[in-house]
Amino acid sequence: YTPSTDKQVYRAAFNLSYELVTDAGLSIGKELIKAERDGASLEGEELSDYSADIGDELTYRLTVTGHGVDSVTVKDTLSSSIPQITIPINDEDVGTNSGWDIQGNGNGFTATYTYTHTVNDTDIAGGSSSLHNVATAVATIPGGGTITDQDEYDVPLADRTIRVTPADITIYVGGEGYEAVVDD
Repeated sequence: YTPSTDKQVYRAAFNLSYELVTDAGLSIGKELIKAERDGASLEGEELSDYSADIGDELTYRLTVTGHGVDSVTVKDTLSSSIPQITIPINDEDVGTNSGWDIQGNGNGFTATYTYTHTVNDTDIAGGSSSLHNVATAVATIPGGGTITDQDEYDVPLADRTIRVTPADITIYVGGEGYEAVVDD
């Protein structure tokens, strides 16, 4: 500092620098946990050979894990009604929060959300061989900024190809006695 001789005012110069360190993390996972068709239900290993068709009900589970974040928004290409995860989440925040089942673990949280999608005409339009689905989680972090994670899941679609096989036809020509028979 330098004292002023005129008015006894002290001036000080400080050199201040800081680095904002944010220890934040986020991940999202998506899985098909059940498929229902005409009252029959497939789960677990039974889903490995499954192909979706119009009218099937697909149950998905989203799992978001994170720490050091202020809020999390999840978007999914098959559902437009997934609620935001309300923060803060800590050891005491256990239970259901906006439809999410949340477990605090001391260093962050794990939140799961389950929803059902019914396969429709739009899902199979365009000739794709699978129902492609993307889930994206975006979290805001203290001090500003965001972090993002994404997971994709493909469900094979049932083969909807229409095959026409000509019938085996025998043509009879002629009058009363059928004088000739033509095969093929």
